[in-house]
Amino acid sequence: FRTALLLFLVVVAFQQAARASFLLPEVSLRYDAPLTGEQVAAAREYGRLCGKTALTFWTERTVVVWQTFASVIAVQITFDGEADVAFPAEYTFGRAPSGLEPETCAVSTGFAWMLWGSEEIVGLELTAEGSVCRVVGVFEWDAPLLLRPDAEGFTAVELQGLSEQEDSYRQADTFAGASGLGTPDEILWGTGFGAWLRC
Repeated sequence: FRTALLLFLVVVAFQQAARASFLLPEVSLRYDAPLTGEQVAAAREYGRLCGKTALTFWTERTVVVWQTFASVIAVQITFDGEADVAFPAEYTFGRAPSGLEPETCAVSTGFAWMLWGSEEIVGLELTAEGSVCRVVGVFEWDAPLLLRPDAEGFTAVELQGLSEQEDSYRQADTFAGASGLGTPDEILWGTGFGAWLRC
């Protein structure tokens, strides 16, 4: 029985590692000034034409968030692409928000306790920056943090699917220029440069 259990745990660990290696970006492009909607659209199209390059755009800023009876100041991470790339998280309730559902969001456990006094808040609504969103997930994080899809104002681009036969830094620099993003102010390479590993 112990051998079977150990084998099962090893298989699960390898599956999770494979999933994480796919989700976490290989290269992160950082910009001091927000990218325009035109730059984002052009980069998406260029990435689609390249075939294997997946893009996740994100940025963060401090916002005031409120619900009917309370408000809290939180860090808001907005993204276009994969939520798990912009902010890898372990969900205690629900799931990550999706760009296909722009009115959805996820919040940290610290945020949930500060605003509602509970983590069981999936389905409740909050207001941030003048728009209402429905909570679809709660993830482990002590500080007040809000994760939601958006379409503009991004200062970081996570690249996935680059060729393993070529230098990642050179590929990223070439991609930035050819896709219309422009020269990044910083390029970070290696695994795991989502929002939670900001430099």
